[in-house]
Amino acid sequence: MFNPKTHTKEILKDGALYELPKGFISFRPGVPNLNTIPIRQWGRLYRDVTVQVTEDQLDYCSVFGAWALRSTLASYLKRVRGVETLPTNILITSGAAQAFSLLSELVSEDEFIIIEDPASTGMVRTFRSHNIRCKAVPVDEQGLVIELLPKVSSTLILTTPSHQFPMGTVMSIKRRIELINYAKEKQSYIVEDDYDSEFRYEGNSIKSMQNLAPEQVIYVGTFSKTFTPAIRMGYMILPDALIDKMKQYKYASDLHSPVLEQLTMAKFIEEGMMDRHIRRMAKLYGKRRNLLVHKMREAFGDKVIISGDGAGLHFIATFEGLVDNDILKERLSRERS
Repeated sequence: MFNPKTHTKEILKDGALYELPKGFISFRPGVPNLNTIPIRQWGRLYRDVTVQVTEDQLDYCSVFGAWALRSTLASYLKRVRGVETLPTNILITSGAAQAFSLLSELVSEDEFIIIEDPASTGMVRTFRSHNIRCKAVPVDEQGLVIELLPKVSSTLILTTPSHQFPMGTVMSIKRRIELINYAKEKQSYIVEDDYDSEFRYEGNSIKSMQNLAPEQVIYVGTFSKTFTPAIRMGYMILPDALIDKMKQYKYASDLHSPVLEQLTMAKFIEEGMMDRHIRRMAKLYGKRRNLLVHKMREAFGDKVIISGDGAGLHFIATFEGLVDNDILKERLSRERS
């Protein structure tokens, strides 16, 4: 039963999902630095959109989303991620979570999907909530281990090739080609979850897997990492063969995503604000990464191994002899007290 006394903080925080006790530092992965989001610029653009919006834009719009955003995204994603698509293949979603929920409709009761091991618990939870069986395939330093893929066909193969979650590895070009060939042979679709690859600190930018096989890969992106989770906006790049099906699934889900936010995001990208924001954030995250890695190596020396730190919003720290998270939490709690 709801108790107002015990939920006062949640009410005052207006529904914030996580509370951080005073004096603690959050190491929750996948969350952008919310203090530096250009929300005032966004607000000014949103005001301009509402002033200039036309009567037809206030009506129900295309199931796939506002054309202004889809056409802008097609150009933007080709430039920054090498994605090959037309605006007609782009479906605007309420974040990546809705994309996974819609994709679950492609999987029948007697089928299964392939996921990476380890993988995002949130994504796995979404598919399992639709009673979909997940077969986990291990990843190594080159990504998904192709030799361990099932011999039988699956509907979807979910992967994070540009920055594996959570291990941070980058799938090699050889593995990407092998996975695409496997998917073609098994008549499966690869779901490329490209959740935070815009932030890269070492080496050259890596093109999306979708660039190699647009008709075999479903590309899933989100603005939750590059901008803020608060706007609940993401997108899917669909092969031609899936357009009609996904149109039906999205319509049944919520008709279409909010229009004014889409028009604002289109302007945000068109006017170069997204590019400038990502450059600033990449510089900030790179400095924080360097500082944290330096301090960890200074404190633990060769007892800590850092990996997956070349891109994204997280990396992995492996400690020598550490095998139990509960034991670690207990030790940290004793040290704090």
